[in-house]
Amino acid sequence: DLSFNSLTGDLPQNFNQLSSLTTLHLQNNQFTGSINVLVSLPLEDLNVANNHFSGWIPNQLKKINNLQTDGNSWNNGPAPPPSRKVDPEMKLNRTSYATNTMSFPPAAPVNLRPPAIDRHKSFEEDELSNKPVVKKTKSAPIKATVYSVADLQVATDSFSLDNLVLAVKKINSSALPSNSSEDFIDLVSNISLLHHPNITELVGYCSEHGQHLLVYEFQKNGSLHDLLHLSDEDSKLLSWNTRVKIALGTARALEYLHEVCSPSFVHKNFKSANILLDMELNPHLSDSGLASLTPDAEYQVSRILAL
Repeated sequence: DLSFNSLTGDLPQNFNQLSSLTTLHLQNNQFTGSINVLVSLPLEDLNVANNHFSGWIPNQLKKINNLQTDGNSWNNGPAPPPSRKVDPEMKLNRTSYATNTMSFPPAAPVNLRPPAIDRHKSFEEDELSNKPVVKKTKSAPIKATVYSVADLQVATDSFSLDNLVLAVKKINSSALPSNSSEDFIDLVSNISLLHHPNITELVGYCSEHGQHLLVYEFQKNGSLHDLLHLSDEDSKLLSWNTRVKIALGTARALEYLHEVCSPSFVHKNFKSANILLDMELNPHLSDSGLASLTPDAEYQVSRILAL
């Protein structure tokens, strides 16, 4: 497992010597190039998501049952057929035949100079020609469950401590950049790409009847702020080693947002109230990916059943 290590560069060629490797996790690094070196491996579980790989995904790897490749710059369309190997003797014979029967004139020189600048072009024309063409990019696939308002209402009414609980964050429409559901879906699409042990996981969302809800995993120990300031008894749980663990985990979450994610995320609301703690007091940074919201976003959390 080499995930979440900020590794860079192409995959080493000696990867193809790992003849017994069945599981390989490379997600959330900064690898580049192709993954063709993995074709000969007996992989059953391969995760290369959220890197900078390019080219085509080899057909041999597409047969892997547990394959995750999102978040890279793959080429669209079918992969080109493998190049045919040419018999050296045939290649030699063809060369000899061409040499003995035909002669070619020297190639004409090619002018590689850029075209001359039109000095009569007006300033306005030059300014317009240099303006970038801005197109709205298509949102990435959303990796989160879609809930209806009715689902969440039923789950809330049926609350039970014996089941897994979730947290619901309500987003006011006025907090969205252009006050539209499309902006909310774009927001969900971006947040659903965040996967890190120290970032609160988005598990679902709801967008209907004017409601914009984000559904997160629930951390039963609440926030670091509450543990530090609201209860003397609870604060005793925070030994020095625990505090160091929380600091390191939170730092790794920020490093992931700033250095690993592409494009990177800026949190803009980093504080102890947004550092949530699980039962083992591991930190989980919340509100990640919400920097585009206006400050008057309504925040509401409910404990509900997992659906």
